[in-house]
Amino acid sequence: MREFQDIASFLRHMTGVAALLSEAGALGVKDGAEIVAKEAKAELGRYQEQVGPFVGWAELADYTKDERVKLGFSENEPGLRDGAMRDSIGVATARGGGGEHQAVAGSNDQNLEWFEGGTAKQPPRPVLGGSAYRKEALIVEAMVGPVVNTIAGLPRSNRVGVHPDLKE
Repeated sequence: MREFQDIASFLRHMTGVAALLSEAGALGVKDGAEIVAKEAKAELGRYQEQVGPFVGWAELADYTKDERVKLGFSENEPGLRDGAMRDSIGVATARGGGGEHQAVAGSNDQNLEWFEGGTAKQPPRPVLGGSAYRKEALIVEAMVGPVVNTIAGLPRSNRVGVHPDLKE
């Protein structure tokens, strides 16, 4: 942590920090969304237990298992066939109307929407929501870390390496 000799040097530091806080916030928001995306990609293909309000994944139906095998896929890897749905998960960032930084982990694959929320024939298997819930503490750390480092006079690049899931 940076130390200051007097209040004037601290105030000069804080004047410089103000200009950097927006960038630090953007890094933190993006890192938080990337944690969700990484976890969601890792979940597909493995049954998930209930976490918070997100239901545990039901066993695949026998019909579905048989169909998967006929198509050349493993019998029992829910949500994972050729990897296209998994690979569609990513992060998008934007600035809100008030200038705030926004990031979202998601997919434009309609199959993931049906997988996440369920259909009339398929129970829900929450991927993104469960991932965010499971990684909540790490997401908070990722979002706050760059801001705290900026205020403390530490390099914002320290945001990676704080936790193994934040490594690039």
